[in-house]
Amino acid sequence: MNMKNITGIMAAAAAAVLLSACGKEGTAGGGVGSSAGSPLGSWHMESWTAMTAADIYVAFDGDGTFDLYQRLYTPYYEHLDGTWEYSRGVLGGEYSDGEPWRSEYRLSFSNEGGNMTMTADSDAADAARYVKADIPDSIISGDLSMKSHGGDPGFRAL
Repeated sequence: MNMKNITGIMAAAAAAVLLSACGKEGTAGGGVGSSAGSPLGSWHMESWTAMTAADIYVAFDGDGTFDLYQRLYTPYYEHLDGTWEYSRGVLGGEYSDGEPWRSEYRLSFSNEGGNMTMTADSDAADAARYVKADIPDSIISGDLSMKSHGGDPGFRAL
């Protein structure tokens, strides 16, 4: 083999590696994020077609766990947690009590990954738009939680 053939083979191999890496989706456990975005990080819901009186924060960690803080038709937040998986643009998971989410969600990203839209597989009209945002300490601490105010948990957002 001459040097021109070796260089061509090496260039083709490098291109194949780059192309396969670019096509991977973000996954629990810190997988490579696609150019479209990744659910990793913390998010604040801007709007939800299924509910108007809601405020939701969710954080998806690289170890495959999530923390959800939801305020649905009440002045207090409920904290839920569990595990999540993201593959081929679809996000799914279950709560720590073993209850699966009410749907899997197709994700789309905009604003260089700073906005995320979650559309329920079970109902395409059920969509929520999130923006990257830190979860306020007052919510994480439980000061605004249902437990600290004796509330009864109800509907689960995811």
